[in-house]
Amino acid sequence: MTDRRQPLRMLASRATCLLVSLLAPVRNRHLMLWDLVTQPLAILLAFGLRLDFDLSPAYMDAALRYGLLAALIKVAIFHLLDIYRRMWRYSGLSEARAIAVAAGLAAAAQGLLVYLVLIPIGWISTVPRTIPFLDALLTAAAMALPRFGLALANRRRRSANTRSSSRDARRVRGPGRTHATPSKRTGGDGDAFTWTRAT
Repeated sequence: MTDRRQPLRMLASRATCLLVSLLAPVRNRHLMLWDLVTQPLAILLAFGLRLDFDLSPAYMDAALRYGLLAALIKVAIFHLLDIYRRMWRYSGLSEARAIAVAAGLAAAAQGLLVYLVLIPIGWISTVPRTIPFLDALLTAAAMALPRFGLALANRRRRSANTRSSSRDARRVRGPGRTHATPSKRTGGDGDAFTWTRAT
């Protein structure tokens, strides 16, 4: 069983190393570019899921216009919410909440603009009512993917550095050496010294 798992572990280790190397130079400006590209795709995917990927020309035109707005409105809202000022390498629960809030607000703001302004003036013909809800979920997923991947890569790199430092320390100290050190212990009868064996 161990021999069978070894290739999988090696493959996972190599994939992790590749992920770390790819995400090491990523900065917030790269994440902004990611959002500019993926948010229109999230809109197209939302329309496809809602309509079983059978988009008529009218729906395709609406999806493209909706997606164009997503690249502008959502990124602007993310910027106002300081999404591009966070240290995503150390992201955790607070960053997950920030992504959820930003995705929800951006999808709601764009939905209100579409239904209250753009559809009445005829710039967009028709949009299914479930699109903003699907859009919020897909927006959050598209935002979280590179950001938490960056955090995972950072944790893997720090863990690898820690293991490497431990191995170097063992080489310097040398194997099999033990020494005894005195440690002070305070009890009810006053101060006493005990000898602690360390390796």
